[in-house]
Formats: sequence, C-alpha cells, structure tokens
Amino acid sequence: MIPNLKLLAIAALVAGALGFAGAWSWQGSRGEVKLAQANEAFQSDLRLIEGAATQANEKELATYKEKLAAVTASSASIYKEHTDGKKERDAIIGELNAAKRRLSIIAAKSSTCSNSVSANTPAGSLVHGPGRVELDGTHAARIIAITDDGDSIADMLTVCQAYIRTVAPAPPIQ
Repeated sequence: MIPNLKLLAIAALVAGALGFAGAWSWQGSRGEVKLAQANEAFQSDLRLIEGAATQANEKELATYKEKLAAVTASSASIYKEHTDGKKERDAIIGELNAAKRRLSIIAAKSSTCSNSVSANTPAGSLVHGPGRVELDGTHAARIIAITDDGDSIADMLTVCQAYIRTVAPAPPIQ
C-alpha cells in the first residue's frame, strides 16, 4: 500500500503541477489579451493626442504666417511712405539751398519787420494771405532739421503701432 501511496502522491503532485501550469498559461493568455487591448487603447489615444497637437501646431503656424505677411506688408508700405517723404524733404532742402524756394512764416500783426514779404506777391509764389517774413537760411535749415526729427519719430511710432495692431489680439468687445 505504501508504494501505491507514493505513486498516488507523485500522481497528485504531477496533476497539481500540470493544473498550476495550465492555470498559469490560461491566466497569462488572458493577461496578454488584456495587455494587448490596453496597449492598443494607449496607442489610439496617443495617435489622437498627436493629431490634435499637429492640428494646433499647423493652426499656430498659419496664424504666425498671416501675421508675418501682414507685418511685412505694413512695414513695406510704411517704408515706402518714409522713403518717399524723405525724397520729398531732400528735394525741398535742395530747392531751399539753391534759392529756388524760400521758407517764410506768417508775421505777427504787431510785427514791423522790414524784411516782410507783402501779401501782393506775384502769381506762382507760395506766399498768400497776411504778411510773411522770410527766414534766414540757417534758421530754415534748423526748422527743417527739427521737423525732420519729428517726422522720423512719427514714422517710427506709426511702424510700432502697425506692428502692435498686427501682432496683438483684438480687444474684447463689451
């Protein structure tokens, strides 16, 4: 009987080991299925997130390109206005220096200046209305330089304002 008990114990041990291995294998296959499903869900979520990020980047890039084009166009137009104004100013300064044009100011009513230019100046002249006083060349050059500085500052301010309007979001309407 003891040999049969030994044999029975060995058979029970083998059966238990086989049962354990079968259960282990079955649980493993179920776990692998669950793991594969979780991995597929993770990959799907990752693709969705990647797609959303790509769309957001493309939208941001398109907005950036639009703003860059607007700033470039605005800068080009302001630069053209600035260079045209500079050419015009240089032409006026050249005419003043060549004495083809004169710079005068309106004289105060109480002024009794002997250099006064009368209101009856010949046709084609730029002097109209009340009496005017012709300025000395150095004073005229100084006035032109001051107004040129003012024009340059106004141009820079215009460029800055155009840039801010282009880049900054519109204020909310209340």
